[in-house]
Amino acid sequence: MASTPISQVLNRLYYESGRESEAKVRLGKLMCVSHEEVGNLTIGDIASSGKLDLVTPIGLRNNLKKIIGDGFKLPSPVHKLKVPAGSPATLRQIVVMTRHGARFPISPFPGNQNWPGDIPDFWKQYKGTLTPQGVEDHLRNGSQLKEYYFDYCKLTDPYGLLSDTCYIRSTNTQRTILSAWSLLLTLFPHGKIRIQIDGDKTTQKWKDDESSTIDDATLTIRVQFDKGKDVTKLKTHKTDEFKELHEKNANNDPKLNAWANDPWVVKLMDKAYEMTKEPKLAPDLKAIDRIKKIYKVNTNMTIDEYHNMVTLRNDRNLYLDAKEVLAIKEMAEHCWRLKWTGCMDDMQVQIARRGTREAMSLITKFHDNYVDRKKFPFVYLSNHDGYIAAALSAMNYKDWQVPGFGCYIIWELHEISPGRFAIGVRHNPLPREIPFRHCQLKKIPSRVTPWDEVEEGMISLEEYKQILAS
Repeated sequence: MASTPISQVLNRLYYESGRESEAKVRLGKLMCVSHEEVGNLTIGDIASSGKLDLVTPIGLRNNLKKIIGDGFKLPSPVHKLKVPAGSPATLRQIVVMTRHGARFPISPFPGNQNWPGDIPDFWKQYKGTLTPQGVEDHLRNGSQLKEYYFDYCKLTDPYGLLSDTCYIRSTNTQRTILSAWSLLLTLFPHGKIRIQIDGDKTTQKWKDDESSTIDDATLTIRVQFDKGKDVTKLKTHKTDEFKELHEKNANNDPKLNAWANDPWVVKLMDKAYEMTKEPKLAPDLKAIDRIKKIYKVNTNMTIDEYHNMVTLRNDRNLYLDAKEVLAIKEMAEHCWRLKWTGCMDDMQVQIARRGTREAMSLITKFHDNYVDRKKFPFVYLSNHDGYIAAALSAMNYKDWQVPGFGCYIIWELHEISPGRFAIGVRHNPLPREIPFRHCQLKKIPSRVTPWDEVEEGMISLEEYKQILAS
């Protein structure tokens, strides 16, 4: 394996996404060789360089580690779908929950010159809005899900009576509504989109076209305008009680305290402040409080990288080296997981289920509706990263990869024998780098378990309900 050309690895890993050239550029910068010379490198060259942990994107790094450590076989250049645990013949329903695609920053850093500064009129209109790359995220998702669930598994007829088979809901933001719209364009190419605000009585009577007598190809994206009634959104993560619990967890976390006492990390916080001028990173604040806010730096770094911008462009001409980028990502991802899992396993259940109780109950109701009435074999909820993280934690998964743009969870409901149903979960944290066919169907564990240690397969629907109720 050590002598395998890196060009062969990149060709096999990225033949579907077309991102081979981008990966070559990143590797070239890391290994200090030209774009053309990257093709002459071998896996052994990268392993012996001591830079393996600095390889980006993360998906490439993880695959290289598998190849080096586990004899991981490269995917075939000829596309083949991986048949999951649970025969496609038994599949009855999927509930898909996605994070929106790539977006504008929610608010700019005063020092980041990639974006307009503190211009209220601009940010009032564009903050958090979906970008062209965000649309692309979900066009890709829709295409891959269609290929597996509808073309291969024959879940339903994508050219059939869609209003009776599909239920679609989005939170009330531009980025989630347009993400849902983008996914549906490739999932149901002939579908006719309409958007309906809950409680709006003026759009209830309609036809697909002049000759229609029934609703056939219409896909309604339902939007709850009243935030207080929106069961697809988190309920408690902004309450004083939740914030107090999160602060307690963070302050008692051994990793955060170790980082706060590390002079190199403190110096990195100073550099991040100089690059961004973010007040919450100011040097006069406690080190641990500055580290808690580093996730915002990581988010904006990700947005810059995603859109081919100079990372955190600033007037001081300061740049982060590969080690500093990796450290910021590690700290940010740890803080994000800590928000939903706490310091201890029993605390994870307490935090996550408190925030997701109503929405998890809604998903279970969709399962029950199918079991009892064969209603809605396809359910789609367009949401945000916080809910993806909370849902994973509520189902007893821990040490999951932080949800990236366009990520998703899929609940698969199978009828393993007449009247007996089982459920399994797929999670793709980074669809831009990880094709759907690499996503394993996993059991829902009865106790808090690292994602990578959870067995493939399914558990009974009854057992799943008991776990959520415990």
